[in-house]
Amino acid sequence: MNSTFIGYVLFAIAAYVLLIVGVQSETVDALQKGYVPDSLIHYVHIPGIVFVFLGVSSSMLISYNFRELFGLSRPIFCVHKNKINFSLYLDAIKDIAQYSNTHDIESLEDYANQIKYPFLRDGVLMLVNGYKKEEIKEILDSRIDNEAQRESTDVNIFEPLLATHPGTACSALRLD
Repeated sequence: MNSTFIGYVLFAIAAYVLLIVGVQSETVDALQKGYVPDSLIHYVHIPGIVFVFLGVSSSMLISYNFRELFGLSRPIFCVHKNKINFSLYLDAIKDIAQYSNTHDIESLEDYANQIKYPFLRDGVLMLVNGYKKEEIKEILDSRIDNEAQRESTDVNIFEPLLATHPGTACSALRLD
């Protein structure tokens, strides 16, 4: 199913909630009393919250396809999960160098398969398989460029938000 169609359906539901349910004070009062604590009743308007949530969701579905939207989850979660500790990479490189000085090239392949960093592991395996230095550099540079392009595409979905809200925490996402 097309994401644009789903976006229009969500927008219609949001408009229905705001226009039909939201204007009937008895319905809103019942919703407010059932779901909102008394101390917050003057600050929370449930039909308005539903309209904002569905409106934003529908506008994103209208503007972008599913692949682009679900691709957003990866960089958002990776920002907090994958903090790079360069000292661990350097230790791994040092261990590889020490191992390669004391063992033959065949056993280096087995050792390389145990490396937990995929980028580093692939580089060592290319060395073991006889790739030339220039080929390895070109392949790994290409992987870095492709990953940067994917992440840039994901972040650019937030570009309209950055344009309308400069100076917010979201402006840190800009890749200028």
